[in-house]
Amino acid sequence: MSERLYLYAITSRGGAPPGGTGGERGLLGELVYPVPYRDLQALVSRASTEAAEAVAANVLCHEQIVERLMERAALLPARFGTLLPGEERVRALLAERYAEFTAALARVADKVEFGVRVLSQGQPGSEPTTGPPPSAGSGPSNPPENGDRPGHRYLQARQAEHRRETVRQAEARRLADLLDATLSACAAETRCSLLLTPHLPVCAAYLVPRERVAAFEAAVAGLQATLPEYRFLCSGPWPPYNFVGAAGGGPC
Repeated sequence: MSERLYLYAITSRGGAPPGGTGGERGLLGELVYPVPYRDLQALVSRASTEAAEAVAANVLCHEQIVERLMERAALLPARFGTLLPGEERVRALLAERYAEFTAALARVADKVEFGVRVLSQGQPGSEPTTGPPPSAGSGPSNPPENGDRPGHRYLQARQAEHRRETVRQAEARRLADLLDATLSACAAETRCSLLLTPHLPVCAAYLVPRERVAAFEAAVAGLQATLPEYRFLCSGPWPPYNFVGAAGGGPC
């Protein structure tokens, strides 16, 4: 049975070796080394099932390694836990998706990913969802008013929730449009999700050229100053997980 290899990233050949002098150590202390194919290389280490287990230490180690590798060259980060059965399968992956990986590396060259989450500072607006409870003495000789019937209260609650949801969706779209208008000038590409929760109306990712990083961070700070009722959480720089295709069979 061939050894299994853990995949961290795919990059171009000719850059700095993983870790420089002495090498980069990966999961379980194994040496990270390149498996080349034409002008690409996969950065891997020898692995066991334990290396791919989604425990906090392994996930953190994977991310730290990919971030350090990112400092040396443009790369396509692999999904955590990607195991391949030996170097021949790694080379086969590079061969099968050579054109895709080459194009993706060209797209992310000299760029990094930033995340921006918009959080609501206050409680979402509320309005009554039910009428008053029926009188304890209600019965056939004392029927509840129409507004107190359970079915009527249910419809009122549904209508009120629909109104709140419509308002939240409109506000999320407004914030997304504002982010796009303010930050797109500093980014090559954008990914945006709306209304993940009432308190998290917008979550976006930006592929930012390295020379525009300072301008991007300043633009986010400007949004925070303009809209103090929201929190603009900016994180990065990260490897471009949201802007590359699957490397090794899963989302990057």
